[in-house]
Amino acid sequence: MSQSMKPLLPPTTQPRQHLTASDIAFFFPNQFSLGTLLCIGSLIQMTLCAILPLHYAAIPCATALLISILTTMKNCFQPMTNPFMADVIRGRATAQIPSQDGQYGPRPGKGSVVVFHLGIQYNHPLGLFAPHVLEISNRFLALQEDILLRKDELGLLAVEKWRGSERSSNNTILIKYFFKDVESIHKFALEPLHKETWAYYNKHNPGHVGVFHETFITKDGGYESMYVNCHPTLLGRGEVKGTADWMGTLVSADTPGLRSFGARLGKDD
Repeated sequence: MSQSMKPLLPPTTQPRQHLTASDIAFFFPNQFSLGTLLCIGSLIQMTLCAILPLHYAAIPCATALLISILTTMKNCFQPMTNPFMADVIRGRATAQIPSQDGQYGPRPGKGSVVVFHLGIQYNHPLGLFAPHVLEISNRFLALQEDILLRKDELGLLAVEKWRGSERSSNNTILIKYFFKDVESIHKFALEPLHKETWAYYNKHNPGHVGVFHETFITKDGGYESMYVNCHPTLLGRGEVKGTADWMGTLVSADTPGLRSFGARLGKDD
């Protein structure tokens, strides 16, 4: 089976750079409710109306709306070239952890995966602008940037940021890490930046800043995944440093032996 598992993404000499929102685009917009944003937009428009003739004051809003409409139409009529389809892998794919020699298999679900959730909640009406929140957020981001530079050393397979939507404030930020094994996550826990972040939090103990983590350890043959028409996400973003290149985790789920849920867990022939 190992001979039939072929990566869907070509090997790279450096870790692959996936499209992702900037930190400002990820954190900043959700600091304001829809009502606040509408009020800000109305205030800007009223200011333009006050200092410009009416027919000129309408130009910025009309221009922005026209650009949005034209861009949407272009993307709808050219679905394969629009930014929403960037890096999308058509069809069915699944994640399989390659060995350091660049081989997949010989059976599905080989090896273990440790899933680590690290999160922060801003339980304050000022959100990111509340006391200590920005400093703690910057420390979390610095920790992530550092570990991405040392993926192979720290046994990191993939990392991705998510935002919770259970509240209108969208105040829960989650970073999902995928590690090779328990030893790798122990290394992560002992990292100086990780210790310094916790030391800062414990020193100031801001009651309006919640932090949490969860750890899930799978044994050999204990993980399974399916991605259909998706760009690489979660464990599908995983990479392992081989003897020469970085190998991705995504392989075709239509490969014989990977077509069913049980097969991908190594429980079927």
